[in-house]
Amino acid sequence: MIAAGLNPIDYKKGLGAAFAKPPLYHGSDVVGTIVALGPGVTSVAVGDVVCCNNGENLGATLAQYAIAGAGSLGPVPKGWSSKEVCCDSS
Repeated sequence: MIAAGLNPIDYKKGLGAAFAKPPLYHGSDVVGTIVALGPGVTSVAVGDVVCCNNGENLGATLAQYAIAGAGSLGPVPKGWSSKEVCCDSS
C-alpha cells in the first residue's frame, strides 16, 4: 500500500449499519503497487501503481496488502498524488 483513505461507508460500518455483516474490514480507497497477479490477469502487471475502490470486493485496504479484482483497478491519474487519489482534502 502506498496510501489508503477512509470514506463514509467505513464510518457507517463502524456504527453497525444494517448492511455491515461480520467480518468487517475497514478501508475501501487505496493506491498501491501490484505485487502478484491471479491466473489469467493481463490488464495490469507486477510493479504497476494503481488506484482502487475495493469496497465492493473485500475492503481491508488499511492493511499492508489487499486483494482486489482486476476490474476494480485503474491507473493513478497523471499529476495526482497518492493522497489526492485517496480523497485526502488536506
